[in-house]
Amino acid sequence: MRIYKIASLSVVIILITVLFAGAVTVSAAAQLPNPPYPTVTDLLVRQAPSMPEPPARLPYIDPVFGTRVMRVTNHKTDLSADDTSPGLKNEYSRVQSFNADETKLIARSINARWYLYNATTLKPLGEIPIGGMDPRWDAANPNVLYYSDGTSLMSYNIATKQKSLVHDFARDYPGQNPIAVWMRYEGSPSIDGRYWGLMAEDQNWAAFSLLIYDKVTDHVIAKRDITGTGDVDWVSISPRGDYFLAGFLAECSNPSRRGTDAHPCGLMVYDRNLTHGRGLGDYAGHGDAALDAQGREVFVYQDSATDHLSKVDLATGTNTPLWPIDFSHTSISFHISGRAFNRPGWALISTTDSSTTSYTWMDDQVFAIELKANGRVVRLAHDRTLVDPSQERDYWAEPHGSVNRDFTKVLFTSNWGKSGTGEVEMYMVTLPSDWTSPPFIVNAIDPAINAHSVPTNKTVSVTFTKPIQPGANYANVTLRPTSNNVKVSATTTLSGNRLMIRPSSTLAYNTGYTVFIPKNGVKYGTQTIMSDFTSHFTTVAAPKKLTTTLNATASTTTPTVKQNFTIKGGLTASGAGLGYKTITLQRSLDNKTFTTSTTRQTNGTGWYQFSRSEMTSGTCYYRTKYAGDSTYTNATSKVVKVTVTKKPTTFSISTSPTAPKLNVAFTVSGTLKSGTSGLKGLSVHLERKIVGGSWTTVASATKTTGTGGVVSVSQKVTSHNTYSYRWHFIGTATYLPCYSPVKTFTV
Repeated sequence: MRIYKIASLSVVIILITVLFAGAVTVSAAAQLPNPPYPTVTDLLVRQAPSMPEPPARLPYIDPVFGTRVMRVTNHKTDLSADDTSPGLKNEYSRVQSFNADETKLIARSINARWYLYNATTLKPLGEIPIGGMDPRWDAANPNVLYYSDGTSLMSYNIATKQKSLVHDFARDYPGQNPIAVWMRYEGSPSIDGRYWGLMAEDQNWAAFSLLIYDKVTDHVIAKRDITGTGDVDWVSISPRGDYFLAGFLAECSNPSRRGTDAHPCGLMVYDRNLTHGRGLGDYAGHGDAALDAQGREVFVYQDSATDHLSKVDLATGTNTPLWPIDFSHTSISFHISGRAFNRPGWALISTTDSSTTSYTWMDDQVFAIELKANGRVVRLAHDRTLVDPSQERDYWAEPHGSVNRDFTKVLFTSNWGKSGTGEVEMYMVTLPSDWTSPPFIVNAIDPAINAHSVPTNKTVSVTFTKPIQPGANYANVTLRPTSNNVKVSATTTLSGNRLMIRPSSTLAYNTGYTVFIPKNGVKYGTQTIMSDFTSHFTTVAAPKKLTTTLNATASTTTPTVKQNFTIKGGLTASGAGLGYKTITLQRSLDNKTFTTSTTRQTNGTGWYQFSRSEMTSGTCYYRTKYAGDSTYTNATSKVVKVTVTKKPTTFSISTSPTAPKLNVAFTVSGTLKSGTSGLKGLSVHLERKIVGGSWTTVASATKTTGTGGVVSVSQKVTSHNTYSYRWHFIGTATYLPCYSPVKTFTV
């Protein structure tokens, strides 16, 4: 890539003083009378970040390319009451939208009605009641507009609102009854407005004649019969009026893949007498006539045979590839505007496709190219338009970028991603008059000078018009509070033409800060900033926190000892769940002193859950807490009272044999359970009584339950009587006490 030539030192000093006072980015740079310089000249793939569709007539800065852009139209308010068009756009890339003194510009509604705008304020001035096609401004009179209406070339004066017949071409074709004589949408007259390249169509809308009209002499100076040679898509005269261009729909099938005077096909060029026809290409994609840096007439186009942006010299036929096109990712649609005749050597390219993702440096944008091999590329804006070829209305969403005469105003159309709707608007990029050779100055600063409500995590970015290096005083580049000279701890880096200051920690709320770049702080080559630069901004006020609500419930408030239960709930603010916030669970035995048990994060919808179990019976209390952050208040849930009870138990009893005998050993067995689970390892007692006696623990009959809660003991009775036995479990901290049923027998 080429590097711009440095302005003289004296000029640099003056411009730094003037433009530093107003160099800003997104919010404020757009409001300045002097637009920022376009500084992105690389070939990197750059994605368009998401942003809402801007309102009409309010400038914004393209977040990737740094240029000032403004939406010109608003189809909801600018159209006439009976115009049901879903959108407004610039007519076409080959058409000059600005009048002779560039005080007015014209836009087209989708229903082919024409609207006038103040080119400075962009104020809509109403519909132009012409009713025809191909409106073209007069080259000298800013009030006069020409248009085609059937076979007539008409004029309309926007000041007097008068229509006039300029020439009726029907009289030039006596007996042939043409239905229309026009350029068919894509042509323009010569720079001076004298010569017009036109075609005549029969009653079936088939082209049968090419013609050149001299408006000064009011005569058709050349005609060419093309009956039987195939239809024509468009015609135009070259910028200086020396050549006639025609796009024949027929592709060339001869070995040279070029049309001839006798067999026209593809892109054809003729002299002003409509003779000596020469083919310039088998099939040329979109293109436009332009002037190169030497003032030669060229045609800049998408060369479909070689997949290049190319130019061809109209006099010699010499073809020069300019930039290769990469179609390996997606189909890219190109439109080219060479209307900047006062800045020869440059053309505007606009592209679109059916994807919001950019795969090559050319995708989804408008950019300027220098008309020489490996010339400069200056990237201007993402057009943010989405075109699906299967959607008929998306034709109107093609950007059709066009440029004014000195290449300081660029128009393009965008549907802002609303494919298939036809809802398009016209946008304008404004460039400084010397953008092709900018001086070394600050081009933008973010935060803007005197900006307010700046985020406290902001990285300061100062953009220059040239790539920069550290100067002798680079170490003294600082960010500091405006009220004192205490330097903010920050990392300062340079990248290309940008200086960035990244604070090590967040800035204070509602505090003024000063960006300071000392003289000789940065340099471009041998050029340095010769005076101190300062910019001020104020951070955002501390935010008012949103009130949060935290609730908690227990899956059961009467669990038994060691029984699992949950404490769960939700954290909300303004009715919406707060995801991924830390919740603390606290526990108390007296509902006064709470201690933290554990923490959890809420899920994506603000819900949380803790699993709990208590090891002893009694009453305990739970609550949850959210500590809050910079956005949300803290919150504490209501207390959940949990009463923990011991687990119930059962004891079975049996004897073996079932009818014990005197002086014969027998076994008393039992099974201790809680629910269906046997309780192992617990101390139990076997108790006995005789008729008329009381229950006593049998000697040596205190046992420990075994596997499954089973216990047994051997017994023997030595006298006749009636005996009763039972098992006794006295309970634990976990289990309630219980007796087995009584087993009675008589010996």
